[in-house]
Amino acid sequence: MRKGSKMAKIILIEDEQALSEVYSEVLRDAGYEVSQCFDGEEGLKTLRAGSWDLLLLDLMLPKIDGIEILQQLVNEGLLEGRSVIMLTNLGSDELVNKCSVLGAKEFLIKSDIDPKVLVEAVGKALSK
Repeated sequence: MRKGSKMAKIILIEDEQALSEVYSEVLRDAGYEVSQCFDGEEGLKTLRAGSWDLLLLDLMLPKIDGIEILQQLVNEGLLEGRSVIMLTNLGSDELVNKCSVLGAKEFLIKSDIDPKVLVEAVGKALSK
């Protein structure tokens, strides 16, 4: 899928490699460009270094967690014009609220995600 006249670029930060592979394959099949990172430190470096349109961000990550990544992106002004979808198996209202305040547009529970739901959520986030 395209955002404007270019292919939308997604950064996926997910430490569960099998899940990351599935999500990446589904999104590439839907026409997105996907870069994978497997820990928060690697993810933050990738976000700072490259162009991207959407971040799929796991909350619980090695080295730097998802909330800290969001906070650093906000502090550095890197979320403007970009969307963030949080991925987690934790359904805490407190975490959802904290992520929303920091700029996350959606919160997906990993155990409930099927390929159609993921592609729809990404399409919706990119169209805003």
